[in-house]
Amino acid sequence: MDTCWRHWAACSAAYERATKQSPLFTPTWCQLAKVKACQADYGGARLATERVLAIDPDYKPASVYLGIIALLKGDPAAAREVFVKYNYPLGIALAEHDLGHPAQSQHALDQWIAQHARDDAFHIAAAFAWHGDRDQAFAWLQRAIAQHDSSVPTLKYDPLMRAL
Repeated sequence: MDTCWRHWAACSAAYERATKQSPLFTPTWCQLAKVKACQADYGGARLATERVLAIDPDYKPASVYLGIIALLKGDPAAAREVFVKYNYPLGIALAEHDLGHPAQSQHALDQWIAQHARDDAFHIAAAFAWHGDRDQAFAWLQRAIAQHDSSVPTLKYDPLMRAL
């Protein structure tokens, strides 16, 4: 078994144990969802995310993550519905790209950049990576590093960055 997958399996098992010890602690469920998504276990990621929403139905990041999971599963139409419902332009840019709507994708991405160039360079880089624009992705990653963006350490395993 590949070393990387062994670590993900151990990480997943640890979060699963933690959810049993504190079943109402939403951050653990959120992390379990992300680990499952990194393992391409989108069903498991969805179940963990739905558990978060069962505990806290108003937790928007979990709702938006359902869109990310749909996108990763190859269902950009379902992802777009989620992103529109929660007014998440970055997600809309990703879904519109996969739906073959470059103008709508660029418009949504431009909107996100206008609002978040100073505080979310990493996720802007992820959008460019998803679009296949490696040069822009790396330029925004450099900005993320300069801004000390807390998401930079996730670069190696973020499923939206797989194209890099």
